Amino acid sequence: MNEVVKYDNILNRISFHNFDEKDFDFFMTLCSRMRDLGEEKQVFDYDYLMELVQWDRTQRLDVFHESLKKMGEKLRIIGATVDISDDEWVSFDLFPVLRANKKKRTLTVQVNPEFKYVLNDVTKNFTRFELSEYVSLSGRYAKQLYQHIKQYRKSGWWQVSVDDLRRELSIPETMETRRIINKVIKPSIDTIKTCKGFADLDCEVIQSPRRGRAVIGYKFSWTAPKQIPGQMTLDDYQTPPKKKKVSKKKADFEQNTYDYEELEKQLRKN
Repeated sequence: MNEVVKYDNILNRISFHNFDEKDFDFFMTLCSRMRDLGEEKQVFDYDYLMELVQWDRTQRLDVFHESLKKMGEKLRIIGATVDISDDEWVSFDLFPVLRANKKKRTLTVQVNPEFKYVLNDVTKNFTRFELSEYVSLSGRYAKQLYQHIKQYRKSGWWQVSVDDLRRELSIPETMETRRIINKVIKPSIDTIKTCKGFADLDCEVIQSPRRGRAVIGYKFSWTAPKQIPGQMTLDDYQTPPKKKKVSKKKADFEQNTYDYEELEKQLRKN
């Protein structure tokens, strides 16, 4: 099933503490199904959700029901808080209503009205990927890293500090920096390389120029997709960016953003 997940990049800055692989699959499935549906409550059949998350049908219904419940409980504990700027932060719950009925085999979902923009009419600064590809990834770190790489897919690179990587991938503080590359990054890269467009995905360890050469960050790189003349797709279409003056230092770390509004409108007409 060619379900698409598309959301505002703010979700990539949330630390999903204690989420496991299946929790992420459930959450992204809900993001996919609630896309562009506003703030009205939606009811989804268990069998349909099982198909989307590639659930093992040999397991009892109770297991599926309880797995959804555990994901919902973890989601409440997370208490998503994101820094919008140096002067502002926001704390929110994307799905304030999750009501599961085992007898009816249904899950009722509602998006937080104040933050419906995260999933509705997203045309700028967003992350987009196929749900089936995401669900097929093994490892929670691989799934989270995949989200960030998809955000910067057009750029061909993503640079992040050690502290930000720890926070955004929920890497325990007890894990030493020297172990992150072997326990988190390398296994995740090997998994993501199986996805279309990331066969040459690599990571460069960035060290401090000071004495001791401590690791201060990582730079992930891959071959950016080329624009095919005359072809317009959600992944490849972009409007010419506005020119602006930036310092050389800032330009070295600036990531690209793209406007898909025109293409979205055209696709909806078809």
